[in-house]
Amino acid sequence: ARELAEPCMRSAVISRQQGVALLLVALNLASGVGAMTVGLAPAVGTASAPSLNIAGKCVYFVRHGQAEHNIMFESNRPAEGRVLLDPALSPLGRDQAAALGKDSLIKEALAQPNPLLIVSPLRRTMQTAIIGLGPWAREQGQKIVLMPDLQETGEVPCDTGSPLKVVEDMFQDDRDVLDFENVGKDWEKKVALNKDTGAALLGRLERFLVWLRPRSEQTVVIVAHHNVFLALLKVSFLNCEVRKFSLDCNAPAARLDTTPIEGGWTALEPLLSTAEEDLVGRSSEQAAAYSSHNFNKMKYWGLRAPERFR
Repeated sequence: ARELAEPCMRSAVISRQQGVALLLVALNLASGVGAMTVGLAPAVGTASAPSLNIAGKCVYFVRHGQAEHNIMFESNRPAEGRVLLDPALSPLGRDQAAALGKDSLIKEALAQPNPLLIVSPLRRTMQTAIIGLGPWAREQGQKIVLMPDLQETGEVPCDTGSPLKVVEDMFQDDRDVLDFENVGKDWEKKVALNKDTGAALLGRLERFLVWLRPRSEQTVVIVAHHNVFLALLKVSFLNCEVRKFSLDCNAPAARLDTTPIEGGWTALEPLLSTAEEDLVGRSSEQAAAYSSHNFNKMKYWGLRAPERFR
């Protein structure tokens, strides 16, 4: 257990050569899909990010609570769900978000020194973060950083965010805990690295990691989406599920055939299952309901699929 957790506790300097190489990988992945800066503020991640490089981080991933489109998909009405633009949380989703503060992993994360809170700028993820993490953030004077590169992968309305001005107006009462620095004018446009292709997806996830790896914070909480986590971690998340991973910041950039461990990710809690018998209750239901979706998405993106997604 100590060996698994060790990347969360040690620090080192990433060489300039490696940093340049990572950026070049992202640029190569983006070849043919447009400029790297679409959807981001001009100086993303550079104005206020601490410069100390860290070799290992503990990252707590949270999928958003149940949203309006999830209800449609779960009731076998996917066409109705897809046309909902930037859907909000359902009443159940709001309850799930409110329960985050009692989650043992979230309590553990927020007890660490100076945790970094990051959220996708879609409505459902922002609502989840504000309801679940907002009270702590206000009490601590902490900001929740909006990160466009973590937006959901699809190009349909339900996976598309709202324009920046709409988001600002929608969450005007929460501006005290929200950091919009990284959100550019056209962040929600499904072009360039926001396209739903394997190359574009890996490109923007690597762009996000190039921003994250050098930061001084060793504890990170990320609130984002099912398919983002599916591509990054090869794990299928329940609504408002929390999972803890270590990130080795010295690992090479992901390729289409990279496994999560090769990309620097190690599951800490819960561990991934090794057999069907390990899955019970909601976890078993999730594995059955999402199995075809998960394998189809991995095939569509051209990514290497794991044997098990939970």
